[in-house]
Amino acid sequence: MAWQLQGTIFGQSMRLVSGNKFFRYPDEVDPSLWKRVIQKDTRNETPEQSGVMAADSEKGLDREAQIYISSSMYTPGEADFMKNFNVGEVVATLGLSLFTFGYGCGAMLWAPLSEMPKLGRSGIYFWTLLFFIIFQLAVGFAPNAPVFFVFRWVTGFLGSLCLSNGGGTVNDMYTPLMVPYLLCIWSSAGVCGPVFGPIIGGYVAPAMGWRWTIWVLTWLNCLVLILLFFLSPETSAANILYNRAKRLRKATGDNRLRSQSELDAEHHTTKDTWILLSRAFILTFTEPIIFLMNLYAGLLYGLLFLWFESFPIVFGGIYKFSIGSQGLVFLGVFIFAVF
Repeated sequence: MAWQLQGTIFGQSMRLVSGNKFFRYPDEVDPSLWKRVIQKDTRNETPEQSGVMAADSEKGLDREAQIYISSSMYTPGEADFMKNFNVGEVVATLGLSLFTFGYGCGAMLWAPLSEMPKLGRSGIYFWTLLFFIIFQLAVGFAPNAPVFFVFRWVTGFLGSLCLSNGGGTVNDMYTPLMVPYLLCIWSSAGVCGPVFGPIIGGYVAPAMGWRWTIWVLTWLNCLVLILLFFLSPETSAANILYNRAKRLRKATGDNRLRSQSELDAEHHTTKDTWILLSRAFILTFTEPIIFLMNLYAGLLYGLLFLWFESFPIVFGGIYKFSIGSQGLVFLGVFIFAVF
């Protein structure tokens, strides 16, 4: 059990507090372990492949669905929001639009950050979700519409990590043969997640008010944060090997022991770091196929989120569905996405 907790935020925190006395790694117990390992036949295995094998045994958590629900759960409370802050229908829809816009902005940053060996993935998952929850409080306690809209964008920005890094985590954990199938399951949350927002919010908002659509999601995110803290280890092979090399250098005093990522980054400059962080923007605007695929994905996503505003007009205004019943209409989207 201890080895499963070593790479989690909980395990790393306990190691930091105890001075690495708890959750010790095998190479800390026996610093000569690496010498016996390299004597084995590894001619056909690169350091990256070795790290992937280590990462394959560590399981992560997917927080994607609950972030997607956060985007659309606000919509059933728009009528109460308009009454509370005395704003029009177009202005009220900014709560959905700005959250979605924050998705797109954040994903362009979190993806390259998680590929940096010094940072890895699990830490970024945890800290962005923690700040997401903190800023959710600002959304729920917003005294006026402008404050609400600003922090809706901020929470969308922080929550976009699931969009950009989920596929990378799946790729870390499973073999290339399994990855395409698991990516299909993971990406389905992009459609299925927002569908449950109006269903849940459709019954919460009329009974408790629009602010409770924020509080329900905050509690859900707190639960996911606890699970991430205790059960989500590091999956990035480059980060695992980077930290292993650091431990071996400390244990042996031999500064020649370095991971492949350290060797690759030996001559990197600050300019190279900025190029890495801007890679998503560079690829988007210099590669036509990526630009066109992004436009296509944006169109589909825009249509999906347009339904959250148009369905209440049709089924509520014309067919006189209650707010709760309007949310149930989205089950058709969910069934189609599953099958």
